[in-house]
Amino acid sequence: MTLKDDPNLLTLRIGSHVFKVRCPADKHDKMKIAEAAVAREYERVRKREKVADGERAALMVALKMASESSAIQPEPAIEALIGECLELASRAPED
Repeated sequence: MTLKDDPNLLTLRIGSHVFKVRCPADKHDKMKIAEAAVAREYERVRKREKVADGERAALMVALKMASESSAIQPEPAIEALIGECLELASRAPED
Protein backbone atom coordinates (compact mmCIF):
# COMPACT_ATOMS: atom_id res chain seq x y z
CA MET A 1 0.00 0.00 0.00
CA THR A 2 1.35 3.41 -0.90
CA LEU A 3 1.20 6.35 1.44
CA LYS A 4 -1.52 8.07 -0.57
CA ASP A 5 -3.67 4.89 -0.39
CA ASP A 6 -3.46 4.72 3.42
CA PRO A 7 -7.06 5.04 4.71
CA ASN A 8 -5.75 6.42 8.01
CA LEU A 9 -3.84 9.28 6.38
CA LEU A 10 -5.47 12.66 6.83
CA THR A 11 -4.29 16.02 5.50
CA LEU A 12 -4.84 18.98 7.83
CA ARG A 13 -4.27 22.65 7.04
CA ILE A 14 -3.70 25.36 9.64
CA GLY A 15 -2.73 28.72 8.23
CA SER A 16 -0.19 28.09 5.51
CA HIS A 17 0.92 24.82 7.10
CA VAL A 18 -0.11 21.42 5.77
CA PHE A 19 0.19 18.34 7.95
CA LYS A 20 -0.27 14.71 7.00
CA VAL A 21 -1.23 12.66 10.03
CA ARG A 22 -2.48 9.18 10.59
CA CYS A 23 -5.76 8.93 12.40
CA PRO A 24 -8.34 6.13 12.36
CA ALA A 25 -10.54 6.66 9.30
CA ASP A 26 -13.71 6.58 11.39
CA LYS A 27 -12.37 9.54 13.42
CA HIS A 28 -11.53 11.80 10.44
CA ASP A 29 -14.71 13.88 10.83
CA LYS A 30 -13.91 14.70 14.45
CA MET A 31 -10.32 15.55 13.54
CA LYS A 32 -11.55 17.89 10.77
CA ILE A 33 -13.80 19.65 13.29
CA ALA A 34 -10.79 20.10 15.58
CA GLU A 35 -8.74 21.33 12.62
CA ALA A 36 -11.36 23.99 11.82
CA ALA A 37 -11.47 25.20 15.44
CA VAL A 38 -7.67 25.44 15.67
CA ALA A 39 -7.42 27.15 12.26
CA ARG A 40 -10.01 29.77 13.27
CA GLU A 41 -8.22 30.50 16.53
CA TYR A 42 -4.82 30.56 14.80
CA GLU A 43 -6.03 33.19 12.32
CA ARG A 44 -7.65 35.20 15.11
CA VAL A 45 -4.41 35.24 17.11
CA ARG A 46 -2.34 36.18 14.07
CA LYS A 47 -4.65 39.10 13.20
CA ARG A 48 -5.82 40.32 16.59
CA GLU A 49 -2.54 39.94 18.44
CA LYS A 50 -0.50 40.94 15.38
CA VAL A 51 1.74 37.91 15.81
CA ALA A 52 3.93 37.42 12.74
CA ASP A 53 5.75 34.32 13.99
CA GLY A 54 3.61 31.30 13.11
CA GLU A 55 5.22 29.13 15.76
CA ARG A 56 4.51 31.69 18.48
CA ALA A 57 0.91 32.02 17.28
CA ALA A 58 0.52 28.23 17.35
CA LEU A 59 1.81 28.09 20.92
CA MET A 60 -0.57 30.87 21.96
CA VAL A 61 -3.47 28.96 20.40
CA ALA A 62 -2.43 25.72 22.10
CA LEU A 63 -2.16 27.40 25.50
CA LYS A 64 -5.50 29.18 25.13
CA MET A 65 -7.35 26.06 24.00
CA ALA A 66 -5.71 23.91 26.68
CA SER A 67 -6.62 26.37 29.42
CA GLU A 68 -10.21 26.52 28.20
CA SER A 69 -10.55 22.76 28.00
CA SER A 70 -9.05 22.20 31.45
CA ALA A 71 -12.09 23.95 32.93
CA ILE A 72 -14.34 21.15 31.71
CA GLN A 73 -14.20 17.48 32.56
CA PRO A 74 -12.38 15.59 29.80
CA GLU A 75 -14.43 12.86 28.18
CA PRO A 76 -12.83 9.39 28.00
CA ALA A 77 -13.83 9.03 24.33
CA ILE A 78 -11.97 12.22 23.39
CA GLU A 79 -8.92 11.20 25.41
CA ALA A 80 -8.92 7.82 23.67
CA LEU A 81 -9.22 9.49 20.25
CA ILE A 82 -6.31 11.80 20.99
CA GLY A 83 -4.24 8.84 22.18
CA GLU A 84 -5.01 6.84 19.02
CA CYS A 85 -4.14 9.77 16.76
CA LEU A 86 -0.90 10.51 18.61
CA GLU A 87 0.13 6.87 18.41
CA LEU A 88 -0.57 6.74 14.69
CA ALA A 89 1.12 10.11 14.12
CA SER A 90 4.24 8.89 15.85
CA ARG A 91 4.46 6.11 13.29
CA ALA A 92 3.67 8.38 10.30
CA PRO A 93 6.48 8.66 7.78
CA GLU A 94 7.86 12.14 7.28
CA ASP A 95 7.62 13.04 3.62
